[in-house]
Amino acid sequence: MDINSTYRSALQHHQQGQLAQAEALYRKVLDASPKHADALHYLGVIYHQNKQHELAIKTITEALSIEPNNSDFLSNQALALKAAGRLEDAIKTLQRALTLAPDDLEIHYNLGNAYVENLQYEGAATCYRRILHDYPQDEDFKQALCHALQTLGNEYQKTGQYTKAESAYQEAIGVISNNAALFYNLGN
Repeated sequence: MDINSTYRSALQHHQQGQLAQAEALYRKVLDASPKHADALHYLGVIYHQNKQHELAIKTITEALSIEPNNSDFLSNQALALKAAGRLEDAIKTLQRALTLAPDDLEIHYNLGNAYVENLQYEGAATCYRRILHDYPQDEDFKQALCHALQTLGNEYQKTGQYTKAESAYQEAIGVISNNAALFYNLGN
């Protein structure tokens, strides 16, 4: 068996959504080469896709023991951690991935989403701002940033931090100027 061609075949099946075939081929690669970090990583991704999140975490952790500074491995491990309900661990893992790949916008996006889920809107806004720096016209990212800023403004308002609330609302209006709720919140 040629490990490289078997791995490429597994990856091709995986990319085509043929998870069972890909899993079987990744296992063949690992039978021949148990320390094949990429095969371990993608096997973990399949486990995550099949909602076997703890097994995904374990398998990707094994890949990370071989390549500890692989930002893609860390990012996918974080997604599995988040899906397993381990949000703080997911955030820490994404932060580490970001130190290794600071220009990876997918990591910024995933970290922003994790921050939102963990009610950390300041961190989310920072991540979404970074993405909009490269994609200033992207409506989905504008909406994500606007939501984070609006929620952050609401939180500031609840705690009597009116200047910070106003600043968050004004920044959100600068991103999306036709949002009536933002003007309402700014007026209150």
